[in-house]
Amino acid sequence: MNTDVIIYVVDDDEAIRLSLAKLIASADLPVECFESCDEFLANFDRSAVGCLLLDVNMPGKSGLDLLETISKTAKRLAIIVMSGYGEDEIAAIALNRGAADFLQKPFQYEVLIDRITKAIHQKRMTGDKSAES
Repeated sequence: MNTDVIIYVVDDDEAIRLSLAKLIASADLPVECFESCDEFLANFDRSAVGCLLLDVNMPGKSGLDLLETISKTAKRLAIIVMSGYGEDEIAAIALNRGAADFLQKPFQYEVLIDRITKAIHQKRMTGDKSAES
């Protein structure tokens, strides 16, 4: 995969953030981590191309709240929602709000990298057109 992308991780659990950052970096992908939705909103590059890995359950603004906001404004970011709870309802809400995919924690390294790669590819195929409008 090209290195002209960035992978953002938003998760309030520090151990998960560090683990995901290490896994993503081992695939030679640049990664930035944030512990809250508000921290992400204040610091991410709005013109970035890449993928946002977003946890659902966090204190304050939830991942689903951020998803609703960011899917309308960050047209170049594919969004993958993650949850420790594999509830079909949460997955359906996430997909309806613009998520490219839903992953239930824990997941395997290969699955994560494959889903990120596919989500970015799909966003590049469809997202650039919507970013122009």
